[in-house]
Amino acid sequence: MPAYSIFPSAEEIRIIVGKCPICIDGEGTERMEISGFRDLPRIETNRVRGGACLVVAEGMCQKASKLQKHVKSLGIKGWEFIDEYLNLKGSGNSNEKETVRVLKPSEKYLMDIVAGRPIFGHPSRPGGFRLRYGRGRTCGLAALAFSPASMYALDQFPALGTQIKTERPGKACVVTPCDSLEGPILLLNNGSLIYCDTKEEVMKVHSEISEIIDCGEILVPFGEFCENNHFLVPCGYSIDWHKQELMDKGPLPEDWESPSWERAKEMSREYGIPLHPGFNLFWSDVTVNDLAGLRDFVIHNGVFSEGCLSLPKEKRYKRVLETLGAFMRREGARYA
Repeated sequence: MPAYSIFPSAEEIRIIVGKCPICIDGEGTERMEISGFRDLPRIETNRVRGGACLVVAEGMCQKASKLQKHVKSLGIKGWEFIDEYLNLKGSGNSNEKETVRVLKPSEKYLMDIVAGRPIFGHPSRPGGFRLRYGRGRTCGLAALAFSPASMYALDQFPALGTQIKTERPGKACVVTPCDSLEGPILLLNNGSLIYCDTKEEVMKVHSEISEIIDCGEILVPFGEFCENNHFLVPCGYSIDWHKQELMDKGPLPEDWESPSWERAKEMSREYGIPLHPGFNLFWSDVTVNDLAGLRDFVIHNGVFSEGCLSLPKEKRYKRVLETLGAFMRREGARYA
C-alpha cells in the first residue's frame, strides 16, 4: 500500500497557490515574523500566518469537489485549476471528453480512523463490501445499508445507527439493514466455502467461521456521490441491472430471479444478455496466471460426476477458488 499523507503534496500546493486568482490569506498565528517580503500592502501582518495553511489544506484541498460544483454552477472564470487538481487526485468530475478518469485506491478513511475501531476492508481490495447503487426503505440522508447476514457475520459491529466511513464517496454514513442485499461468503474451519443469505444462516455456523472471504454488498444511494460531487465508480453486475436487461428484451420470464444453472445459461443465450449474477464469479479479483494454473489443475485432477466437480486438496488453487467465490464442501480429502 502506498504511503498516505494527511498533508497536501508539494504538487497539490503548487496548483492551488500558483493558479488561484485571489490571494489566499489568513490571520497571523505565530509570534515569529517572516524575514523576507515584509510590509507588503496586501498583507496585514509580517507574522507567520498559519491560517493561510488551513485555508489551503482544509478549505481548498479537502473541499475542492464542492468548490468545483459551485464555481461551475455560478460560471465563475479563472478557477479551472480546480479541475486540474481533482484530476491529479483521481476524483475529478470534469465533463471534458478527453479526460480519462483513473480510479485509484484511497487510504484517507483509514487515516481518519479512531484507535480500536474495526476495519472491514482495505482500499479497493477483494473481500471488502461490494458496491451496489440504490436506496433502502430505512435509508435517510447520509445512510447506507448492509445485509443483516453481513452485520451478524461481522460480530454485529455494523449495528443499526452505527456511523461508518467508506472509501468512496468518503463521507461518514449511518448503517441501516436491507434484507434484499447479498450476504457474506464464509470459509469454515473444515475448509468448506458457503454463502449466507440470512441472519439465521450465519448464526448456525458462527462458531465455525474461519475467515470472511467476502463481506457482501453495501447499498449506497446515488445522492451520496452527487452531494459530494464525486463521479460514480464502477459497481458489480447486480440483480437489478440483470432485471432491466431482461425487461429491455420483453416480458420477464417467471423464473428470472432464481433460475437453475441450466436455465440461466438458456436465458443468457436466448436473450443475448450477461449470465445471471448469481452464477457470476469474481473473475476480476484473480490474475490471468492463476486462472490458467487453475484450469490445468482441474484438467489433470478434477473428477466430474453427477453435475459436481471434485478436486483434491491443494492450498494454492483452493485459495484461487475461494477468491473467485466458488462454493465448495469438504468430502474427505477432496472438495466438491
